[in-house]
Amino acid sequence: MQPTLHIEVLKHLTSKCKVQDLRVCVSNYLKEKAESLFIGQTLVNFPDNVTLQDNVKQIDICELDDSALSELRNEHDVKCKLNNLELFKVEIYIYYLDPNGVQSEDVDNGSGEPSDTTCSSNHYVLPSEEFHGLWESLVFDNNIKEMLLKYAETSMKFSHSKVKSNIISWNRVVLLHGPPGTGKTSLCKAVAQKLSIRLQSKYKITEFIEINSHSLFSKYFSESGKLVQKMFNKKFLVFISIFYLLRYPNVLIFTTSNLTGAIDLAFLDRADIKQYIGFPSAAAIFNIFSSCVEELKRSGLVMTDMDCDKQKRRLMNACQ
Repeated sequence: MQPTLHIEVLKHLTSKCKVQDLRVCVSNYLKEKAESLFIGQTLVNFPDNVTLQDNVKQIDICELDDSALSELRNEHDVKCKLNNLELFKVEIYIYYLDPNGVQSEDVDNGSGEPSDTTCSSNHYVLPSEEFHGLWESLVFDNNIKEMLLKYAETSMKFSHSKVKSNIISWNRVVLLHGPPGTGKTSLCKAVAQKLSIRLQSKYKITEFIEINSHSLFSKYFSESGKLVQKMFNKKFLVFISIFYLLRYPNVLIFTTSNLTGAIDLAFLDRADIKQYIGFPSAAAIFNIFSSCVEELKRSGLVMTDMDCDKQKRRLMNACQ
């Protein structure tokens, strides 16, 4: 069985090229350039291909199956060069970014004053321009990103294929918990963005709704429950709890918490994945700082002729 190679193609908003025609063009171009391609590479210039130059903003050579990736990686090939695309099942996803940004929804705090409102949720149409590059910027010590993406893809495929949940049980609920500032919310956004790109053939529109739970607590007696009800009444009509959403097969719920010990046990039982996100190790911190240095170099704010290896060794020593 051939390993799957995922290719993501970001097209210009002004592109009028048909998706199928563009997919064929991208496939032929990658076959021609296969010997110089490697996993994790981003292509942004196509001077020898007019169609791509006019219609494509960037092409990302994304992940392979873990087993296939380990076969590509060796002592002399740290970039995991592809060499021959015929060895892989190539999946090409063509998408554009929604430029509209966030749409906020407000609820009344209960005081009766028109100005006394709180932002209860943020709404995005995915793939969103605001989430672009978020996936690549997140660094963890394990393969949590890939694991969550595979889980999300599988869950939505089960739902789309109408797999009976009384035979194969899954709830489409994920809990990420751990100390604040470790990237839990950003990871949820990044997975949602990826999912909207990968499953576009099944779901034409993907919405990401971020509920700000802190805003749903009122200083007025008994108003917290009313705020929750108002938010759901306005957007979801008669939903009386978040798990009511799971009646709908195209809904996936990601939750985050900084208070690991205070999570309700009944909720824990409903979560398919309960993943702890801790503080990064020295190696992860080094990779984060290293990516920051690379971005400053790309932007022209850091000299490119400096001894990169020497600077990276100093950075690693500082992280340790």
